[in-house]
Amino acid sequence: MACEYSAPLGPDGRLLSRYGVRPGRVSRLPTFHAGIDLGVPGKRPGTVPVYAVAAGVVERLPRDNELRGPFNGYGNALALRHTGRDAGWWTFYAHMHRHASYLGQFLSRGLVLPAGAGVGYIG
Repeated sequence: MACEYSAPLGPDGRLLSRYGVRPGRVSRLPTFHAGIDLGVPGKRPGTVPVYAVAAGVVERLPRDNELRGPFNGYGNALALRHTGRDAGWWTFYAHMHRHASYLGQFLSRGLVLPAGAGVGYIG
């Protein structure tokens, strides 16, 4: 099954960190990174619009204060379960400055995530 995604940060978005083992940000020791980090050079966190990469339904909204469980450390985040031809695929937007989505909300492909959802990084 193939999924065709659009760019979550638009044409200026850049890959800042790949999935897999990388030097830790503080210790510099090899650490497994279970995502990718994207950003827009020259833009401050909170000023970058984030786009839904494919149509889907908001399934999870961990917040900055969620300190336990699988979403610990992701800050404000959003899990999007894709629908239609992309059913079975998910995207997870983490380290967001803020968001105003709600559970069960349908987001169309290319839609700016509610509240402008500026990011530090998307993981």
